[in-house]
Amino acid sequence: MSNEHRQPLIAITGIVERKIQLTETGFSKILLSNGQIVMGGEETAAMREDQEVLVIGRREVKPKYGPQVKLLRWWPMAGCPFSSEEAARKSIAFLYDDLKLPQRTAEKILDAYLERTEEIILANPYQIVTDGFVSRVSVKTIDQYIAPTLNISPTDRRRLKAQILSTIKRSRNLDGIPLYEHEDGTIYGSPGGGHVYADFTQLVGYSAEEMNLDPKIVAEEMREMARNPRNPYDERPLIAIEKDIDGKDRYVYVHALHVAERGIAFHARRISHFPPHERAATAEIRCSKVHLSAEQRDAVEMALKNKLSIITGGPGVGKTTIIGAITETLTSKTISFALCAPTGIASRRMAQATEEPASTIHRLLAVDPRRGKFRHDHENPLQADYIICDECSMVDEGLMYSLLDAVKDGAHLLLVGDADQLPPVGPGAPFRDLIRSKKFRVTRLTEIRRQELSDSLIIHGSRSILAKQVPEFCPDPRQGKDLYKFEYKNDQQALKHVVELVTTKIEQVFGISMNEIQVLSPHRRRNPRKNKEGEITSEKILSTEAINEVLQEKIHGSRPPEKQRFLVGDRVVHTKNDYNLEVMNGEIGHVADIKIKRHKEVEKFEYLVHFEDKDISYTQEEASHLQLAYALSIHKYQGSEASAIVLLAYDSGRFYNRSMLYTALTRGKKIVVVVTPTGDKGLKHILRTEETSRNSRLCWRLEKPNESDVDEFGAISLDELDDTGEWS
Repeated sequence: MSNEHRQPLIAITGIVERKIQLTETGFSKILLSNGQIVMGGEETAAMREDQEVLVIGRREVKPKYGPQVKLLRWWPMAGCPFSSEEAARKSIAFLYDDLKLPQRTAEKILDAYLERTEEIILANPYQIVTDGFVSRVSVKTIDQYIAPTLNISPTDRRRLKAQILSTIKRSRNLDGIPLYEHEDGTIYGSPGGGHVYADFTQLVGYSAEEMNLDPKIVAEEMREMARNPRNPYDERPLIAIEKDIDGKDRYVYVHALHVAERGIAFHARRISHFPPHERAATAEIRCSKVHLSAEQRDAVEMALKNKLSIITGGPGVGKTTIIGAITETLTSKTISFALCAPTGIASRRMAQATEEPASTIHRLLAVDPRRGKFRHDHENPLQADYIICDECSMVDEGLMYSLLDAVKDGAHLLLVGDADQLPPVGPGAPFRDLIRSKKFRVTRLTEIRRQELSDSLIIHGSRSILAKQVPEFCPDPRQGKDLYKFEYKNDQQALKHVVELVTTKIEQVFGISMNEIQVLSPHRRRNPRKNKEGEITSEKILSTEAINEVLQEKIHGSRPPEKQRFLVGDRVVHTKNDYNLEVMNGEIGHVADIKIKRHKEVEKFEYLVHFEDKDISYTQEEASHLQLAYALSIHKYQGSEASAIVLLAYDSGRFYNRSMLYTALTRGKKIVVVVTPTGDKGLKHILRTEETSRNSRLCWRLEKPNESDVDEFGAISLDELDDTGEWS
């Protein structure tokens, strides 16, 4: 039915006397106490008999069911977020009928703003973008659906503000924003992405060109954004601008990252300021499982005698052994401690190795989905006397701040990781910056401690990579080594190698099942790009999206039917933090069951996914946060391990760098097979490619105590923590 011929929306309340499910898809008939009949689909699943409800819908007459109300939205009256029935009806009518927004977009905006929806959109629809509460609603969304109705000009200052903020946020993403060349030939900005701040002149120049505006107008608007409240309900500015040594505007931060960077500097000094825990500093080191080397004992002693300490080192050097020795020593002195890591996989590995409870950082800090913040912060700190965080190279600026903010006065904090690995998916590289600052005690482990790894080509190869040298590969699998190479002449041959390795060869030769094999590629998307010579690069065929489709068909003998994305047995990865389901970005599982619900010609799919520690049921809509995971990007797999890794290594411009190759190689526990162009051309290019540095002033702030000498910075919301953009 077209918008012009829709019945007007109505709001009714009543008690559910009876609920009759009519189809497998959840289509139900609801009988209310006031005699109204309401018809709805899956959205009625949580509706219960004897429950008083508020229903928003449209009247219609169906030959089979007679007069009824077609449900659009409903809420239980107990805890209803609207002050009245009319307020709810009016908000929904504004989105659906006046603005004619797509249903999913309208639902997300309504859930974010509720009764204030119309007021906010009429005052400034671009506030939806600047607030950041609504995912996948961009400046272009507002331009397409709302601006024409409200007669908003493309040069409107409200639109300019949203566009500028979006550009600043893009600088935090992997690809970043283009460098800006001034008319005098000066280049402004930094290549790459993941930046904590962006260059003022770069942002002004790029935004002005994008919007065809005078740079002076853009510059003044940015200064206004830094001076004024972000909206009538929130006095915090959207951005912060700091000046360089010459007094010129230069460093531009999204407000949350300005808080995070200053907060990390403040809390790192605060934590390290206190004297060591007397019982910890004088404790006799305990390690009942293995004999500690002198290097390891020094690391344990350093960690016990310093309030904030750091341990870094590559694979096989005994970082986990040291953590185990510290926890055993703390236990002997009845000192409370907490273990955490940024991912579920890393925390479970930590718990298995130490035989002590460990959790993700998010779980340790206790997510409060209703408030959109962590429960533990400087006002409600963690009570543990000693906190150990592993895999810290994966912790971005916002999460590191949240962790340090929750460490109580007098507690110890030990940060453990491999500083040579890739920086976090999110902005910044605080683990590296804390090491580079030279303000805290750091132990660099170099001795290979696991006997079985002393001859490992993976370990020696990872060190060769750091030295910019091509690793040594074993030419014959019968020699029992762990690092091999398959060369190819073209992308089609490379794909053939990958499929054969995953489906037959590795299991036949090494006895490693397909479930224990992980393919890694630098790129997720299949978008073809051109190199300097104008040639199409390898992403189209060798992206994880393309490889996953080929492997799915090879493994199952066919692809899923249309609209069904997965098959039973498919390996999948969850791609967005979901604090209600308690599934985090990057968790990998397998599709255990699929239910197909049919109503007339409509089919809907529900997927039951088995993760290592839980089973989660996904509706068809929720499954949009799942992707096939036979092949994953190196960034996505950071912090995880597999028995066998099949690694694609090809020339990808500046994107595929030495740090990425090192990270990928060290994901293999038993073997790694590198699939690379003939003659090591691809490998040599990667080894020459330096990782682009990330803009951050954390080291500078640690040198300048007065720059962060504030004891309160405010909490960063979970929306701001998760708002890190897409990585390839």
